[in-house]
Amino acid sequence: MSPATQFLSAFNSIESHLRDALKAKNSDGFTWMVRLAAKKKIITEAQSRSLQEFAELRNAIVHGDFSDGHAIADPRPDTITHIESIRDAIVAPVTVLDVVGAKDVQHLTPQSSILKALTLIRDSTISQFPLYEGGKFVGLLTTNTIARWVANDLDDNNHLDAVTIADALKYAEHAEHVEFFPRDVTAAHAVATFMQPGSAQFAIITENGRPHEKPLRAVGRSDLALLHQALISTP
Repeated sequence: MSPATQFLSAFNSIESHLRDALKAKNSDGFTWMVRLAAKKKIITEAQSRSLQEFAELRNAIVHGDFSDGHAIADPRPDTITHIESIRDAIVAPVTVLDVVGAKDVQHLTPQSSILKALTLIRDSTISQFPLYEGGKFVGLLTTNTIARWVANDLDDNNHLDAVTIADALKYAEHAEHVEFFPRDVTAAHAVATFMQPGSAQFAIITENGRPHEKPLRAVGRSDLALLHQALISTP
């Protein structure tokens, strides 16, 4: 297989994958799809830039001169390695679970003792607890909420009067919302989501990304460095 054929094979695989992922029409151009894929977090911005450059090379090969069925100018070996690496990363992208692994999610109910939450905070590195009732997600308890509860509750009589987590939740801020991701959520999608201004700082991964499903893993902005490292190690 000639270098030009290798390049075009990888390029066509990427184009076909993006067209299916975006449900794009045959008339939709490759560069348009690449930009939209980056916007939808299907690919990274770095991949988008590389692919737009490769689109120009593809055009030069396809529309250039051929001799005995072979392109006169072949792509360099490192160019072929690069586009094939991008193809592999796009067709089988690294997922959040690939990076952080599955792990039992420590969750509580609004009726759980506030002492239980405080004990978990003391004995672990956990700072956010999803709350479930009847198998459905109903809220998030964070250390920020607990700090506001302590400050306000102590102000009343110099004692902490709250008994359940529900008592402390009165001091939760509306901004403390949660994202739900499906099992196959990519690291690129998670990073892009957490980096958006005003986005959630915490996400729960379930089978299909729905609040009533069993939590498979909890991730947050504290995992960004690990997820980002996994991304920069891919093309």
